[in-house]
Amino acid sequence: MEKIRQLFRLNLFAPPEPGKRVVMLDVMKGLLIVAMVFSHTQAGLNLKFPWPVPDKWPLQILIFPGLLFAFGYSVYKAYLEKPVLPWRHILRNVFRILAAYALCAFAYMVFEERIFSLRYFLSLLRLDLVIYIAEFLLTYAILLLLLLVVPWFFRHIPRRDFLFWPVVTGLLLTTFIDYSQVKSVYLGLLIGMQPVTTYPAVQHLPFFLFGIYFAQRQIRFSWKFLAGALLALAVFLIARQYGLTNRFPPSFFWMVGCLGAVYLAYLTALLLSRLDFLQKPLADVGRHTLYWFLMSNLIIYSLATTMKTITLPVHWTAIIVLGSVFVIAFLGSLARK
Repeated sequence: MEKIRQLFRLNLFAPPEPGKRVVMLDVMKGLLIVAMVFSHTQAGLNLKFPWPVPDKWPLQILIFPGLLFAFGYSVYKAYLEKPVLPWRHILRNVFRILAAYALCAFAYMVFEERIFSLRYFLSLLRLDLVIYIAEFLLTYAILLLLLLVVPWFFRHIPRRDFLFWPVVTGLLLTTFIDYSQVKSVYLGLLIGMQPVTTYPAVQHLPFFLFGIYFAQRQIRFSWKFLAGALLALAVFLIARQYGLTNRFPPSFFWMVGCLGAVYLAYLTALLLSRLDFLQKPLADVGRHTLYWFLMSNLIIYSLATTMKTITLPVHWTAIIVLGSVFVIAFLGSLARK
């Protein structure tokens, strides 16, 4: 009963205490990472369920946009609050992200393709093939590099409403470009392309900017943003009936739906962060997002070839999904001791 009473004592309007780690942000990242591990495990291992599986779009409009929002929030707290940008620390994080992508590429080559070739590995690093379920690591790296190149953009645009909203609108309108004209994968990482799957940095930049915007202004619950989120989701659902919500490359209405879903995830994290029995495990996951992402990908790549050739009964499907989560959590606990 005490846990239920906590729900009625929440103050969603109160900003976080200055100088302290934003636990709510860790909870949000933890929630999204758990959803990502489930989604990637089910899709990457081609797991079959004996019941109708609901559409994946509710998770798809939530996971990566939500993580980008949380990334922007974290970047503001870690870097942009400081008078001088800690460029060495940012570069170190860029290298960590790229190293994680390289490790995913190696695991994909060895386990999924069953190839052990330096030439093929270098071709993966050149992005001759963009590795599936690891693509968005490249978007993270690009955004940090943009932060180093144009820090004034990320410092000043979110501070001024008369600049922020037109910039966000302009970025969303880039979803109307003719993606078929983009032939370079490097350009595709910035603005999208067909048929290569990428999370283009320019089109996804609004989520990152919204994270900075919310962190700067310490926005918590807002009726204005809640109404906007519900309206965005309503527009998305209507557009979806007409086939206007393409994910790869992203369409305008897909991105609008993502914006609505992200704010609802933010509010959910605010609620869960006040419940100790949920806050602690989710926050622990959220503090180690790169580790969870990397380990889940390594497990998927190592099992994918075998799992795609067989259909398992439901109890084995559940064992594999839950077992993957347990192994990742157990190895993480050992590493932190």
